[in-house]
Amino acid sequence: MPPDDPPWRDLRQLLALADLPNVSVKLSGAPTLSDTPYPYPDIRPHLEQVLDAFGTDRCMWGTDQHRVSGRIHGFDPVPRYPGHHSYAQALHYLLDRDELTETEKTALFGGTLRNIMSWTPTPAPPPTPHPTN
Repeated sequence: MPPDDPPWRDLRQLLALADLPNVSVKLSGAPTLSDTPYPYPDIRPHLEQVLDAFGTDRCMWGTDQHRVSGRIHGFDPVPRYPGHHSYAQALHYLLDRDELTETEKTALFGGTLRNIMSWTPTPAPPPTPHPTN
């Protein structure tokens, strides 16, 4: 589906949901709403509004990479989405932002999702010793 025109026309409706403590936001596919190339500076003001309203403890990163590349499992290939971007670009437009602290990045890139899903990290098993000859 093409983006709304203008792409952020319903942003106020999303921001209004920030008052509900059980609502979180997945920031996937945001680069598809950009009119400028990577690192998509024109979407930053909109994302800042979302991050300010919800906080990084209620926002999480995602790529939507299958959709933007036209590869959706179980469906015939579709043409690339007009806002096509690489996985690396979808990752680094947020990961490389100096405005975000390491704690905020940790939340966006897995911490929030773990909290929402009540997933606790499992410690890695101890290494298995190799038999000696």
